[in-house]
Amino acid sequence: MRASLNWLSEYVDLPEIPVGALAERLTLAGLEVERIEHLVAEGVVVARVASVEPHPKAGNLSVCQVETGKDHRTVVCGADNVREGGLFPLALPGACLRGGEVSVATIRSVKSAGMLLSRKELGLEARSAGVWALPADLPVGAELAPLIGFPDTLLSLKITSNRPDLLGILGIAREISALYRAPLREPAISYPEADPAATTLTAVEIEDPADCPRYVARVVQGIADRPSPLPIEARLLKAGMRPLSLVVDVTNYVLLELGHPLHAFDHAKLAEGRIVVRRGRPGERIRTLDGVERDLSPEVLVIADAQRPVAVAGVMGGAETEVGPDTHAVLLEAAAFSPARVRRSARTVGLRTEASLRFERGLSPQAADLASRRCLTLLARYAPVRIARGEVDNFPAAPRARVIPLRQRRVAEVLGVEVPPAEVRDGLTHLGLIMRDQEGGWEVSIPPFRQDLAREIDLIEEVARLHGYDLSLIHI
Repeated sequence: MRASLNWLSEYVDLPEIPVGALAERLTLAGLEVERIEHLVAEGVVVARVASVEPHPKAGNLSVCQVETGKDHRTVVCGADNVREGGLFPLALPGACLRGGEVSVATIRSVKSAGMLLSRKELGLEARSAGVWALPADLPVGAELAPLIGFPDTLLSLKITSNRPDLLGILGIAREISALYRAPLREPAISYPEADPAATTLTAVEIEDPADCPRYVARVVQGIADRPSPLPIEARLLKAGMRPLSLVVDVTNYVLLELGHPLHAFDHAKLAEGRIVVRRGRPGERIRTLDGVERDLSPEVLVIADAQRPVAVAGVMGGAETEVGPDTHAVLLEAAAFSPARVRRSARTVGLRTEASLRFERGLSPQAADLASRRCLTLLARYAPVRIARGEVDNFPAAPRARVIPLRQRRVAEVLGVEVPPAEVRDGLTHLGLIMRDQEGGWEVSIPPFRQDLAREIDLIEEVARLHGYDLSLIHI
């Protein structure tokens, strides 16, 4: 999991300490930081290419006349996709990038006063096919750094299999909130709805609730093929995802933010506009979004419409119902699937994805509706969509609330040190647990996203985690 400190800071105030100290504290608390990356783009501006001519002495290079908003300059470029009239990042002489400082260079007898940049050169991709073509509405001469959230620091975190709640930015922010006793800010949820009602546009059938405890379907109309705003694209790239289009990007954005996968189907391509969650049938096949034909079987959980499978549930969607340039309405899926069933499905079809990684670890059914509503909030913010009123929420049996007694005496016995009751309460409350006082301790209500907490000893381990396993960090 790659976490941007800039993104984390939207949900929690980060401590004013060196990033290495923060990484060490997270590691000691069970969120192992494997790598720290610093992203910088000082002296990079949005530039317009006024003309492109072949280099007189090198057939694989172009000589570009570039407008910076303040002047015109000559830049030599080797990318195939540079074009007249396009906007691209330009590193001016003296610009500071992750790979070093940019200087004036003479390339095969032509002086180049700057460098047109790819996403790779900005540290946003491991490989790039060409220079980064920026949105056409950006102002020429604008500093690129604030538009893409630079400077920034990325933490690569190793998340244990029992903590799927940490596979999202909000979950990591919650941990920092608890470690440093800082308030957590939840993402905004707000969007308009209009007729028709979603129940008139779709229906959801679940053949076996053990395979799919919950499926929430919403319908969004007025969809148009458009790119995402630059800040959305930049955050996806920092996390290792490639931007595609607004609808797809927003579902991926929410996956990274909340840790819960979503999927968007082209509503018009769903037979009868409805969803059936069932097992695959012998002889059925599906072409997934990666273009591969895959054999299905009863081992595989599928999302089907009235006629055929349209997705491998919790793994990947099908190409036949993919959102594309001609899509005008989408059915937004937010669901919870059996971890064991998703694991078998992924193994059977030979495919592992960011979605299956999360579903295999066990996601809360309660989180599905929140992820769906957050996705609608972002779609409504960035495009003039029409969101059908309400939703189709097939939730056969909501899990019972879990309450675990925690004894103050037992905390001291296990840890070998007295932890003040106020410290215990404060720390666990910041983790999202609800503490109710009772004689000698508390009744602790466990939030749905912490499915790893089942016994009193689990809560005591949380106390130890927050205060430091070496116990020297415990406030006595």
